[in-house]
Amino acid sequence: MLRPKPSLASTALLVALGLGACNDNRGANGPVIRVGFSTATSATADESAANHQVSVTLSVSGGGTLSAPLTVDVASSDGGALAGTDYTAVATTVTFTAGAVDGAVQLVNVPVLADLLVEGDEDLTLTLSNPSGGGLGAQSTHSVDVTDDETASVSFAAASSATTDESSGTFGVDVELTTSVGATLAEDFTIDVARTGGSATDATDFTFTTANLTFVAGSGDGATLTADIAVIDDADSEGDETVVLELANPSAAAFVGATTTHTATITEDEPALETAGAAVFSDVDGDGAISAGDTLTVPMTIDAVVNATSAAAFDLFVSGDAFGTGATIAAGPGSAEVTVTLGTGATLRARGGYSGSNASANSPSGLDVASALVADALEAAGGWDARTSAARDVVAGFRDSGQTLGTSDSRDVDLGDVDGDGDLDAVFANSGAGNRVWLNDGAGTLTDSGQSLGSSDSRGAALGDVDGDGDLDLVVANYAQANRVWTNDGAGVFTDSGQTLGTANSTDAELADIDSDGDLDLVVPNFAQGNTVWTNDGAGVFTDSGQSLGSDETTCLSLADTDLDGDIDAVFGNYGQVARVWLNDGLGFFTNSGQSLSGLSRDIVTGDIDGDGDPDVVRGRDGANTVWVNDGTGTYSFPGQTLGVDSTLGLVLVDLDGDGDPDLATAEDGAPNRVLWNDGTGTFVDSGFEFGSDDSGAIAAGDLDGDGDLDLVVANEGTANLVHLNSLSGVWGSASLIDTGQTLSSGASNDGELADVDGDGDLDLVVVANGANTLWTNDGSGVFTDAGLSLGTANSTAAAIGDVDGDGDLDIAVANLSQPNAVWKGDGSGGFTDSGLSLGSAASNGIDMGDVDGDGDLDLVVANGSNQPDTVWFNNGGGVFTDSGQTLGATTSTDAKLGDVDRDGDLDLVIAVTGGGCTVWTNDGSGVFSDSGQSLGATDSVRVALADLDRDGALDIVETTSGSVGARVWLNDGLGIFTDTGQTLGTGDQTGVGVADMDADGDLDLVIGADASATTLWLNDGAAAFTDSGIALNATSATSAVLIADLDRDGDRELVGLNAGGADFVCRNE
Repeated sequence: MLRPKPSLASTALLVALGLGACNDNRGANGPVIRVGFSTATSATADESAANHQVSVTLSVSGGGTLSAPLTVDVASSDGGALAGTDYTAVATTVTFTAGAVDGAVQLVNVPVLADLLVEGDEDLTLTLSNPSGGGLGAQSTHSVDVTDDETASVSFAAASSATTDESSGTFGVDVELTTSVGATLAEDFTIDVARTGGSATDATDFTFTTANLTFVAGSGDGATLTADIAVIDDADSEGDETVVLELANPSAAAFVGATTTHTATITEDEPALETAGAAVFSDVDGDGAISAGDTLTVPMTIDAVVNATSAAAFDLFVSGDAFGTGATIAAGPGSAEVTVTLGTGATLRARGGYSGSNASANSPSGLDVASALVADALEAAGGWDARTSAARDVVAGFRDSGQTLGTSDSRDVDLGDVDGDGDLDAVFANSGAGNRVWLNDGAGTLTDSGQSLGSSDSRGAALGDVDGDGDLDLVVANYAQANRVWTNDGAGVFTDSGQTLGTANSTDAELADIDSDGDLDLVVPNFAQGNTVWTNDGAGVFTDSGQSLGSDETTCLSLADTDLDGDIDAVFGNYGQVARVWLNDGLGFFTNSGQSLSGLSRDIVTGDIDGDGDPDVVRGRDGANTVWVNDGTGTYSFPGQTLGVDSTLGLVLVDLDGDGDPDLATAEDGAPNRVLWNDGTGTFVDSGFEFGSDDSGAIAAGDLDGDGDLDLVVANEGTANLVHLNSLSGVWGSASLIDTGQTLSSGASNDGELADVDGDGDLDLVVVANGANTLWTNDGSGVFTDAGLSLGTANSTAAAIGDVDGDGDLDIAVANLSQPNAVWKGDGSGGFTDSGLSLGSAASNGIDMGDVDGDGDLDLVVANGSNQPDTVWFNNGGGVFTDSGQTLGATTSTDAKLGDVDRDGDLDLVIAVTGGGCTVWTNDGSGVFSDSGQSLGATDSVRVALADLDRDGALDIVETTSGSVGARVWLNDGLGIFTDTGQTLGTGDQTGVGVADMDADGDLDLVIGADASATTLWLNDGAAAFTDSGIALNATSATSAVLIADLDRDGDRELVGLNAGGADFVCRNE
């Protein structure tokens, strides 16, 4: 059907409506022509772009071209952007000429106007209208975002702040506007500051109302508003507290910066009353135990006021700890101290540091201010209560004994039992006055003996048995006068030997066996003259060796085996030069090692401070004292540790706190003397103990009062010498043996020894058994590992360990039942080689090692069974043994122990005998033994131990038995004559016995093994009367030997039980 041709009128109407051929250029079959924006939106790069171009696109259906021009109008309209302010208004016509193809583009320019207002991004709209020659496409409008290139952010000016103190009143927290350069806000910006947390209490510590802050239009970079906290001075010490603020409810979220949280600290201006350090126990009554009336001094941060005397003001954290019934507290005695006077039944323990948790009973104590402190019970002078801080250790302090020992100018002090009564006496070297001897009553009280030894300018004193008669003699170093030797008659009375040892400026004297001949030689440091070495002939007569060791201004000396080669070396400290190390060749001749330990020295001490088995050096100096660490070969390095700032004239390096490592006590010139704790790695920490304020010249340590801890004696220059008694034994804790769970060899163990055979500073275990003997190495904490060695295959019965060949490491001598006794040579690192020696063919049951002939090497004594005589084997010094030809008895002997029972300076022999008790054989000094005629008991003795059980200085005997009678204790009269105490410990069938101070009360206790019952601990009352502790170990196996030593280096004694049928066991002491 034919469509009628439209009339002119209808055509005009269609064109007017945009639907006719003139609008879309449509003929009967013509293309559709439209025009529109290329995209719906666009954005300027920033305000600095002068023109922003927007694309308009031509669309011709079928990909054709325009046959006639097409025009369209473009106009802008405001959105957020304002014409004339943010951009120039657009009113233009876009033309596509004839021939334009589909997809042709025309650009519309939008002029952008830059400003410095922070107003955010704004928009405008472009609209197409009035097309001619085509129609409008779908996209007839376009939105342009004018990107604001001015920026702004609002944040807290800082993340935190603090008041000066509580009295500061209003404290402002700043909120800051940050803008780009020159920019200002176009309109107001509001934001809130709200409190959201913190430890401070509203209305008690502060007040704060949410702040509504407005940065007004026109505000620029750096504009600051403040939110105020009203701080309340509450006159209470509660520590610093905080108020946490947050930015909230911004009127424009885009303006919120990064720091939206602020912590304001209200600084406490009342100093806290808290504990300030370890609480110090003082054994006020000096009984060596914790008891009513003893005190615990707690250091506080400030002075305290005590309004309620109950000790409940402090908490104890360890189960079973108690201040005791009737315990009270009082302020003092010093400023910022509170003293707890203990009541009945008090229990505390200062055996190491508090573990930091609610530890089990018998653990080291810890305390702090009570968490539930009654108000006003313990408060500061300003009225605020004490508060908790951190758990504090309990440590043992030193109590001034109140003694004043003379008023001479004392330059040195040495301690030793000069009168043979079993306690430590003191000898002082004085300048310009006689040297004095002070005798101890056994409880730590010293009395002047009345002796005045010489009248020289004495600078050093050394006690030692120089003449081999079993008592301590005295060597005195004199300045610019002859050094003297004073011999002891055994009762503490000294006689000048008449020897004059040089006339140099001697500053000290040290005794040691430097030439390995078994007697004490003398090394003397001299000021600005050569240091000298004097050899002893064994009878106390000294001869100058002819050596002159350097020419420095030597002030001090310490002797030690610095290079671990088995002989004694010398470390000299010099005043005007570096300290020097001189190495011994083993025969007493010294060579300068070439080392220079920089800086002057006032005193010098050696000891293993870091637990690695070699002697390190600590030097007292004018100013900071220094620590030098040994690498194990005698080479020293300075790790940078310095101690104190005063002038230290004297040092002593001993274990004062019972933790197994040496601590340091100092004698200071014109300042208080100090104690520094060792942490076990060689790092020292000031204990806070200060005692004396005189010009102290020397210090010595020893157990003066017989309570098992080390006390201090200080020599002062021109004022009385002082005695400070250690309180450690009172809070050391009771013995408690706990099985570690280790099960060592499960064969038939017969005996063993503990010794550091691999040179790593801890004690290893050698076990002899029916079969291969084994070595178990210690990791330092008391945990043993099988070294994998098999030392022989004989049925071995006993072992002794020592350096038999003089090469500086430990060797093993083994007694065998059915084969010759053997010697295994050690290499120092835990390896052993059979020496090939075959020592006898008897059935041996026991063996011991010692220098019986006084030639400086270790000999052997062997106890033999099957009615064969006991034998003595002499060492040639190289570890080769020869039978001395002596036949000591012809019984069945089960054990042998060496010791100087008659105190004549040589080793005697006690033998356990089956069927006849123990026999005692005295030595004539050359290794020839004579039967004393004593037969101690008529029971079957199994094992024997020698030890001073009653603390009288003489070796007593404890023997175990195999019959129905328990262990027996025999006391020595000092001359080697033994008396039965009448005690029977246990019920018989006993085996090994170990002797050690298990409860740290200063006397020796017993651990006794049994064949068919438990191993038991027997506690000594100090006079050799023993009580069963109730501790019973290993009730199911036959214990053949008991070994006791500090296995984990914590200062107490652990136990190894060797079993004849079951696994060996290890118990730690707690």
